[in-house]
Amino acid sequence: MRMLTIALALLLSTGDGALAASPAHRSGHDPKPSPSAHPAQRSHPWEDPNYFAAYYKAERDLEHQLQESPSPRDWALSTQLGQFDDSDSVKQARGELLRKAAQLAPEDPLVEWLWALADRNESGCDDKSPCPDRTSAPSRRDPGNFAAWLIALDGLGPACGNDKEGDFAVDRILSKLTVASRYDFLARESTAAWEDVYRRFPVSVEELAGLGRRPLTVASNRLQMAWSMSERNEPGSYALEIACDREFRRDLQRPPFEGCAAVGRRMIALATTLQARSEGITVLRTSGRATEDDLALARIVHWQPHAACGLWPSQRSQFVSRLANMEDAARDGNEVRALKERLVKAGIPLTPPVGWQPMNHGRPISPLEDPEISGCYLPRPIAAITTEVCPPVPVLLPDTPVR
Repeated sequence: MRMLTIALALLLSTGDGALAASPAHRSGHDPKPSPSAHPAQRSHPWEDPNYFAAYYKAERDLEHQLQESPSPRDWALSTQLGQFDDSDSVKQARGELLRKAAQLAPEDPLVEWLWALADRNESGCDDKSPCPDRTSAPSRRDPGNFAAWLIALDGLGPACGNDKEGDFAVDRILSKLTVASRYDFLARESTAAWEDVYRRFPVSVEELAGLGRRPLTVASNRLQMAWSMSERNEPGSYALEIACDREFRRDLQRPPFEGCAAVGRRMIALATTLQARSEGITVLRTSGRATEDDLALARIVHWQPHAACGLWPSQRSQFVSRLANMEDAARDGNEVRALKERLVKAGIPLTPPVGWQPMNHGRPISPLEDPEISGCYLPRPIAAITTEVCPPVPVLLPDTPVR
């Protein structure tokens, strides 16, 4: 996600990102190129030694401005910046400020979320000054939130699956996940907060990318950068994947949670991001309980971002095809809905043609494989931004199941 944010700033700065969002481009009329835009820089600007240095400086400057604010929320947001410096002293200082923000703003759900999401060594908590309720706070505030329970599960740490007490705690949370009613990582609140930051503390894409030309005062650029920052609030699912991995739990001589397939289905159904849907498929696969209906659902999850590749024929790189969806996603905090709406408007079906199977490097793969290896919506290494292209749409294979 860090590389996604950097590359987003770069694309906005060089004009590629602006093309993805500009009305002129959507209508088929290319805007006039900036006189200062050099083709060599647009092709491989990250090779310039000043590129990352300028980005780091811009983030550090903004971080310091937020730290000097009287607002606890600004303090919490500042801890999301400057993470290129991962020295122990910096992590400790960042954690102390985040804990202070949470203590002074206990009713602010965004501050609470950021504190719960932080790694233990960046939370201001330790053995001498523990915070036992930190990671469970979001699920207590919002018990129907799938994403909040993911934080609580991750917060179990070493207890996860290592003893009977840990098994009980894990299975209790997994039970909560099966009946969750929404997936909300406070994307809308966070996006609005970051838009406000960029208004109050103007920063240009030139500063963020080092080689940029467009100021971050254009509303669409602010919105896209704010959404990119907000995506960092999404909790990971590693603890969930471990808890639902039948082979792993068998090795520990722990019985698997039989409802893990239901957890995976629930995650796919509620997901507001493409990443969350992908992780739901992983949970389905590792549970060992996927059905034929699950295979059909997984094909749809693969198909939709694959089909969306064809919506931007003049910018078919894997990265930019996701960037084009970003502004719509940021408006209501739902990347999945934004993607579906774009497909519907383009007259592309939300379900794949009969016989379609996801592919990876020219070979068919199981629908239960991670969509990241077949879709075009997740960022690849930055050097691939201008070289990777979407696969042709559609890819049709004989109608035989692939497992």
